[in-house]
Amino acid sequence: MTKMNTVQRLADALTNTIPQSGSQDDHTHAAARITSISGDYADCKLLGRMEDEESLIIRDVMISDSCKWIPVSSSSNEKIKVGDTVWIGFSDHDLSNFTGSNDYLIDSERRHDLSDGVIEAVIKHG
Repeated sequence: MTKMNTVQRLADALTNTIPQSGSQDDHTHAAARITSISGDYADCKLLGRMEDEESLIIRDVMISDSCKWIPVSSSSNEKIKVGDTVWIGFSDHDLSNFTGSNDYLIDSERRHDLSDGVIEAVIKHG
């Protein structure tokens, strides 16, 4: 019998153990299309999903300040709008009482939940 060295054990864990240990409910990022905007929040339709999936529409996705205006030329910007394709990241922790201030406190054990989405990038504007 051959001894496994550290690199072999790491390779084994990366290819066999870690992929099987993840939950299918862990959401990290998703492509979506904006269906409506209200202030600093948008409703988004997830792309690449079956039409009958329960999580097809995500409500109240926070729009990051860096995504509110899209440069369309060297001298012109346009507001993010309905129909834009965006990249949404799902927070490691509950964002329900996040306001952007230093007083943010995690309110639950919720992790990588569809309720805690933030638009991180605009993939296609217009």
